[in-house]
Amino acid sequence: AAWRQDKTAQALPRFEAYLALAQALVNQQPGHAPWQVELASAEQNLGVVRLRSGDARGALPRLQRAVAVWQPLAATNADAARELPGTWGWLAEAHERLGAPREAVAAHEAKLALLAKAEANDREAQHLRAASLAALGRLRLEAGDGAGALRDGRASVAAYEVLAALDPENLERRSHLAFARLSLGESALALGDAAESRREAEAAGALLPRLLAAQPPRPEWSGELRARWLSLRCGAADADACQALARDIGPPELNAGAPPAEQRWRAVARMRLSRQTGDPR
Repeated sequence: AAWRQDKTAQALPRFEAYLALAQALVNQQPGHAPWQVELASAEQNLGVVRLRSGDARGALPRLQRAVAVWQPLAATNADAARELPGTWGWLAEAHERLGAPREAVAAHEAKLALLAKAEANDREAQHLRAASLAALGRLRLEAGDGAGALRDGRASVAAYEVLAALDPENLERRSHLAFARLSLGESALALGDAAESRREAEAAGALLPRLLAAQPPRPEWSGELRARWLSLRCGAADADACQALARDIGPPELNAGAPPAEQRWRAVARMRLSRQTGDPR
């Protein structure tokens, strides 16, 4: 699909047309569950496209509508029950991007409540749970709840460790574990626990070589993941890491024309470097 290849300009018109068609079908038969499923899917897909393109404000109402359509269906429709937790996760991300942490926490908690009902061997549910725990750790830290941040961060790492161990050759799972370890390390560093922060930085660093060697290269690994690892080490007064981070992020003009995700990680890394070294770049 175009949106999975970051071709937003191509994806948006297609999903807008899909939404219009789904809405027309629902208008003809309002109580017909298959049309409701199509409508929720269309709202969700359009919301995800907008979110990934950096338009969180445009994504929010689409994802809210998707949740509203999925919810009454979930008790009796397998498609709705399967999709609803993930939609809550996307909605949480939209709220977070818009600076609404309370709403983001509430969405993650709604997602976790649904996932608690999943079978013990449901790997997709385990992944969704781990992702929400990682996000909650970050959000609780921002809200000043240090104990909650560490609790959820550690639970996320433990969950991703289980998934990674089940398939050691799976680089996606390896990357999820690396990101979770970095999030936990960042929380520990912010709360003054240098020992735990250092342990998580070392553990994440051990996961990096295979991710950075992936072919074709993955920008989110060679860019954001490496930058966060260097940022964490730089925050612990590792001068070599600070120098490497400065080289990686480059001057601010590199942000011009970069994808939204890259702009975000460069901006965060630049802020952390400035805080640690006084370098205003």
